[in-house]
Amino acid sequence: MEPGVDGARYRFDFRSYRRWFRQPLRTSNGVWSERQGIVIRLQDGSGNVGYGEIAPLPEFGTETQAGAIAFCQALPQFLDWPQIERLNLPGTATQFAWASALMQLGPGLEHQPNGGRCLPILPICTLLPTGAPMLRAGRSPGKNKPGRTDTYKWKIGVTDPHQEQEILRRFCAQLDEQSCDQPDDHSGGCRNAQALLPATVRLRLDANGGLTLAQAEQWLALCDDLGIEFLEQPLPPKEFGAMLALSNRYTTPIALDESVANLNQLRACYEQGWRGIFVIKGAIAGSPSDLLDFCLNQNLDVVFSSVFETGIGRRAVLDLARAYDQARPDHATRALGFGVEHWLEADGLDADDPAQIWAQLAPNHPKAQTNAQSDAQSDAQKPRLSDSGEVTG
Repeated sequence: MEPGVDGARYRFDFRSYRRWFRQPLRTSNGVWSERQGIVIRLQDGSGNVGYGEIAPLPEFGTETQAGAIAFCQALPQFLDWPQIERLNLPGTATQFAWASALMQLGPGLEHQPNGGRCLPILPICTLLPTGAPMLRAGRSPGKNKPGRTDTYKWKIGVTDPHQEQEILRRFCAQLDEQSCDQPDDHSGGCRNAQALLPATVRLRLDANGGLTLAQAEQWLALCDDLGIEFLEQPLPPKEFGAMLALSNRYTTPIALDESVANLNQLRACYEQGWRGIFVIKGAIAGSPSDLLDFCLNQNLDVVFSSVFETGIGRRAVLDLARAYDQARPDHATRALGFGVEHWLEADGLDADDPAQIWAQLAPNHPKAQTNAQSDAQSDAQKPRLSDSGEVTG
């Protein structure tokens, strides 16, 4: 837990949210049509306010939305610092939310530039539609957003691999033709003869652990031919050894994602010899300060990535990414995986002002119970605050 002030008293409130995708996001893990999460708010005795976001992703090993809500419902509205220190937080998404809120009431992250407010713009990678719709999207999604570069990501392992590979070839050729058509393009980006990506464009592929070993080999061979920036999580986390071996056989780098969903997993993969790219979903990784320290101490090649959080979680992860970038001025920054706003309905929850997001959300109330039996069942499942001030359960 991030440091607080002994004797300080904090008011705790939370509000849940539900966001809808404009079109379902299809990955090798299934279809994602809505995003649920929780915004927490802490206010100290001086009236200062800090916000955090719990954005669960159970398929990555976090707590569930229901579990996070039960935890929040069990807390008293006012807590002192010793009580907060003893909170038994249910998972890494909740850990990140509480740490983020408390840092806004304290000194913030080490290495964070200018107190975190006069901020440099970092390069952003845009997530393209899955399947053939990528060909229609081209280089247009989010192009006018701050930080957007010609770096894109495409999900694979969703349909027939031969069809996906043909779509990819067509997409690369399409980008090559567009590059050749630019009269003021002096980058040498036209490579139509070899069907390679233009020099100005970077493309990442993400399999979400959904390939077989044979399919991963086919994809990596194609990636080498096309000049793909990296292939993300080709195999399930349990096949770490196979991914490590593949990383030494092909030119295209492999990035771990599902394998490093939290700090403990990140440490484990590093200790087992992974020195490639780490895709880190900061909002579900746990303590941001501990994460930052580990990444800096090991000088990791990192891509910070979104879990489709609101502007509150996004701001916290971008602060983390900026702190990492500022502490490594001699290293090039890979485009962050945050070009996803165009996937979600325009619901106002991407606002930069956390107070504006908070005002849009309805207050949460404990679930109404219909009888004594449901009361007892619910209470048995909830975490509790013990006499010593520790939340358990």
